[in-house]
Amino acid sequence: MRVVAGNVNGVRGPVQDVVVDPEYLDIRLDPRIDFLHPVKPDHTVFTYLLEGRAGFGEEASDLVEDGHLVIFEKGDAVRVKTRDVPTRLLLVSGRPLHEPIAWWGPIVMNNRREIEEAVEEFQNGTFIKHGTRADRRSR
Repeated sequence: MRVVAGNVNGVRGPVQDVVVDPEYLDIRLDPRIDFLHPVKPDHTVFTYLLEGRAGFGEEASDLVEDGHLVIFEKGDAVRVKTRDVPTRLLLVSGRPLHEPIAWWGPIVMNNRREIEEAVEEFQNGTFIKHGTRADRRSR
């Protein structure tokens, strides 16, 4: 398991000081593993399967294939049961923002107008903003 954000078993991820108190894990699991990970009950939790297939929750009967996102209900732990192949997933949790969500492909904003503006910027090549750095050379 690689900790990107948060603190797991004394390992602190390099991404720190984020207001929503995220936990972002890159997890690789062997075949036929029953993995249980504690989460904060008040956090929103989801996972994205990068490779393999797994079942989620207590029963874990419905198999989820790679390339799919699973959003968890409230609780204090996440259960992942792998099947016959190695599985890799991203497990992400954080304090909810309680803001509206508008989603189009890889772009997530708060409303339709913001999505339309972002798509227009993406199409005309201005979506990614480039900042300027102060000149730090000695004079």
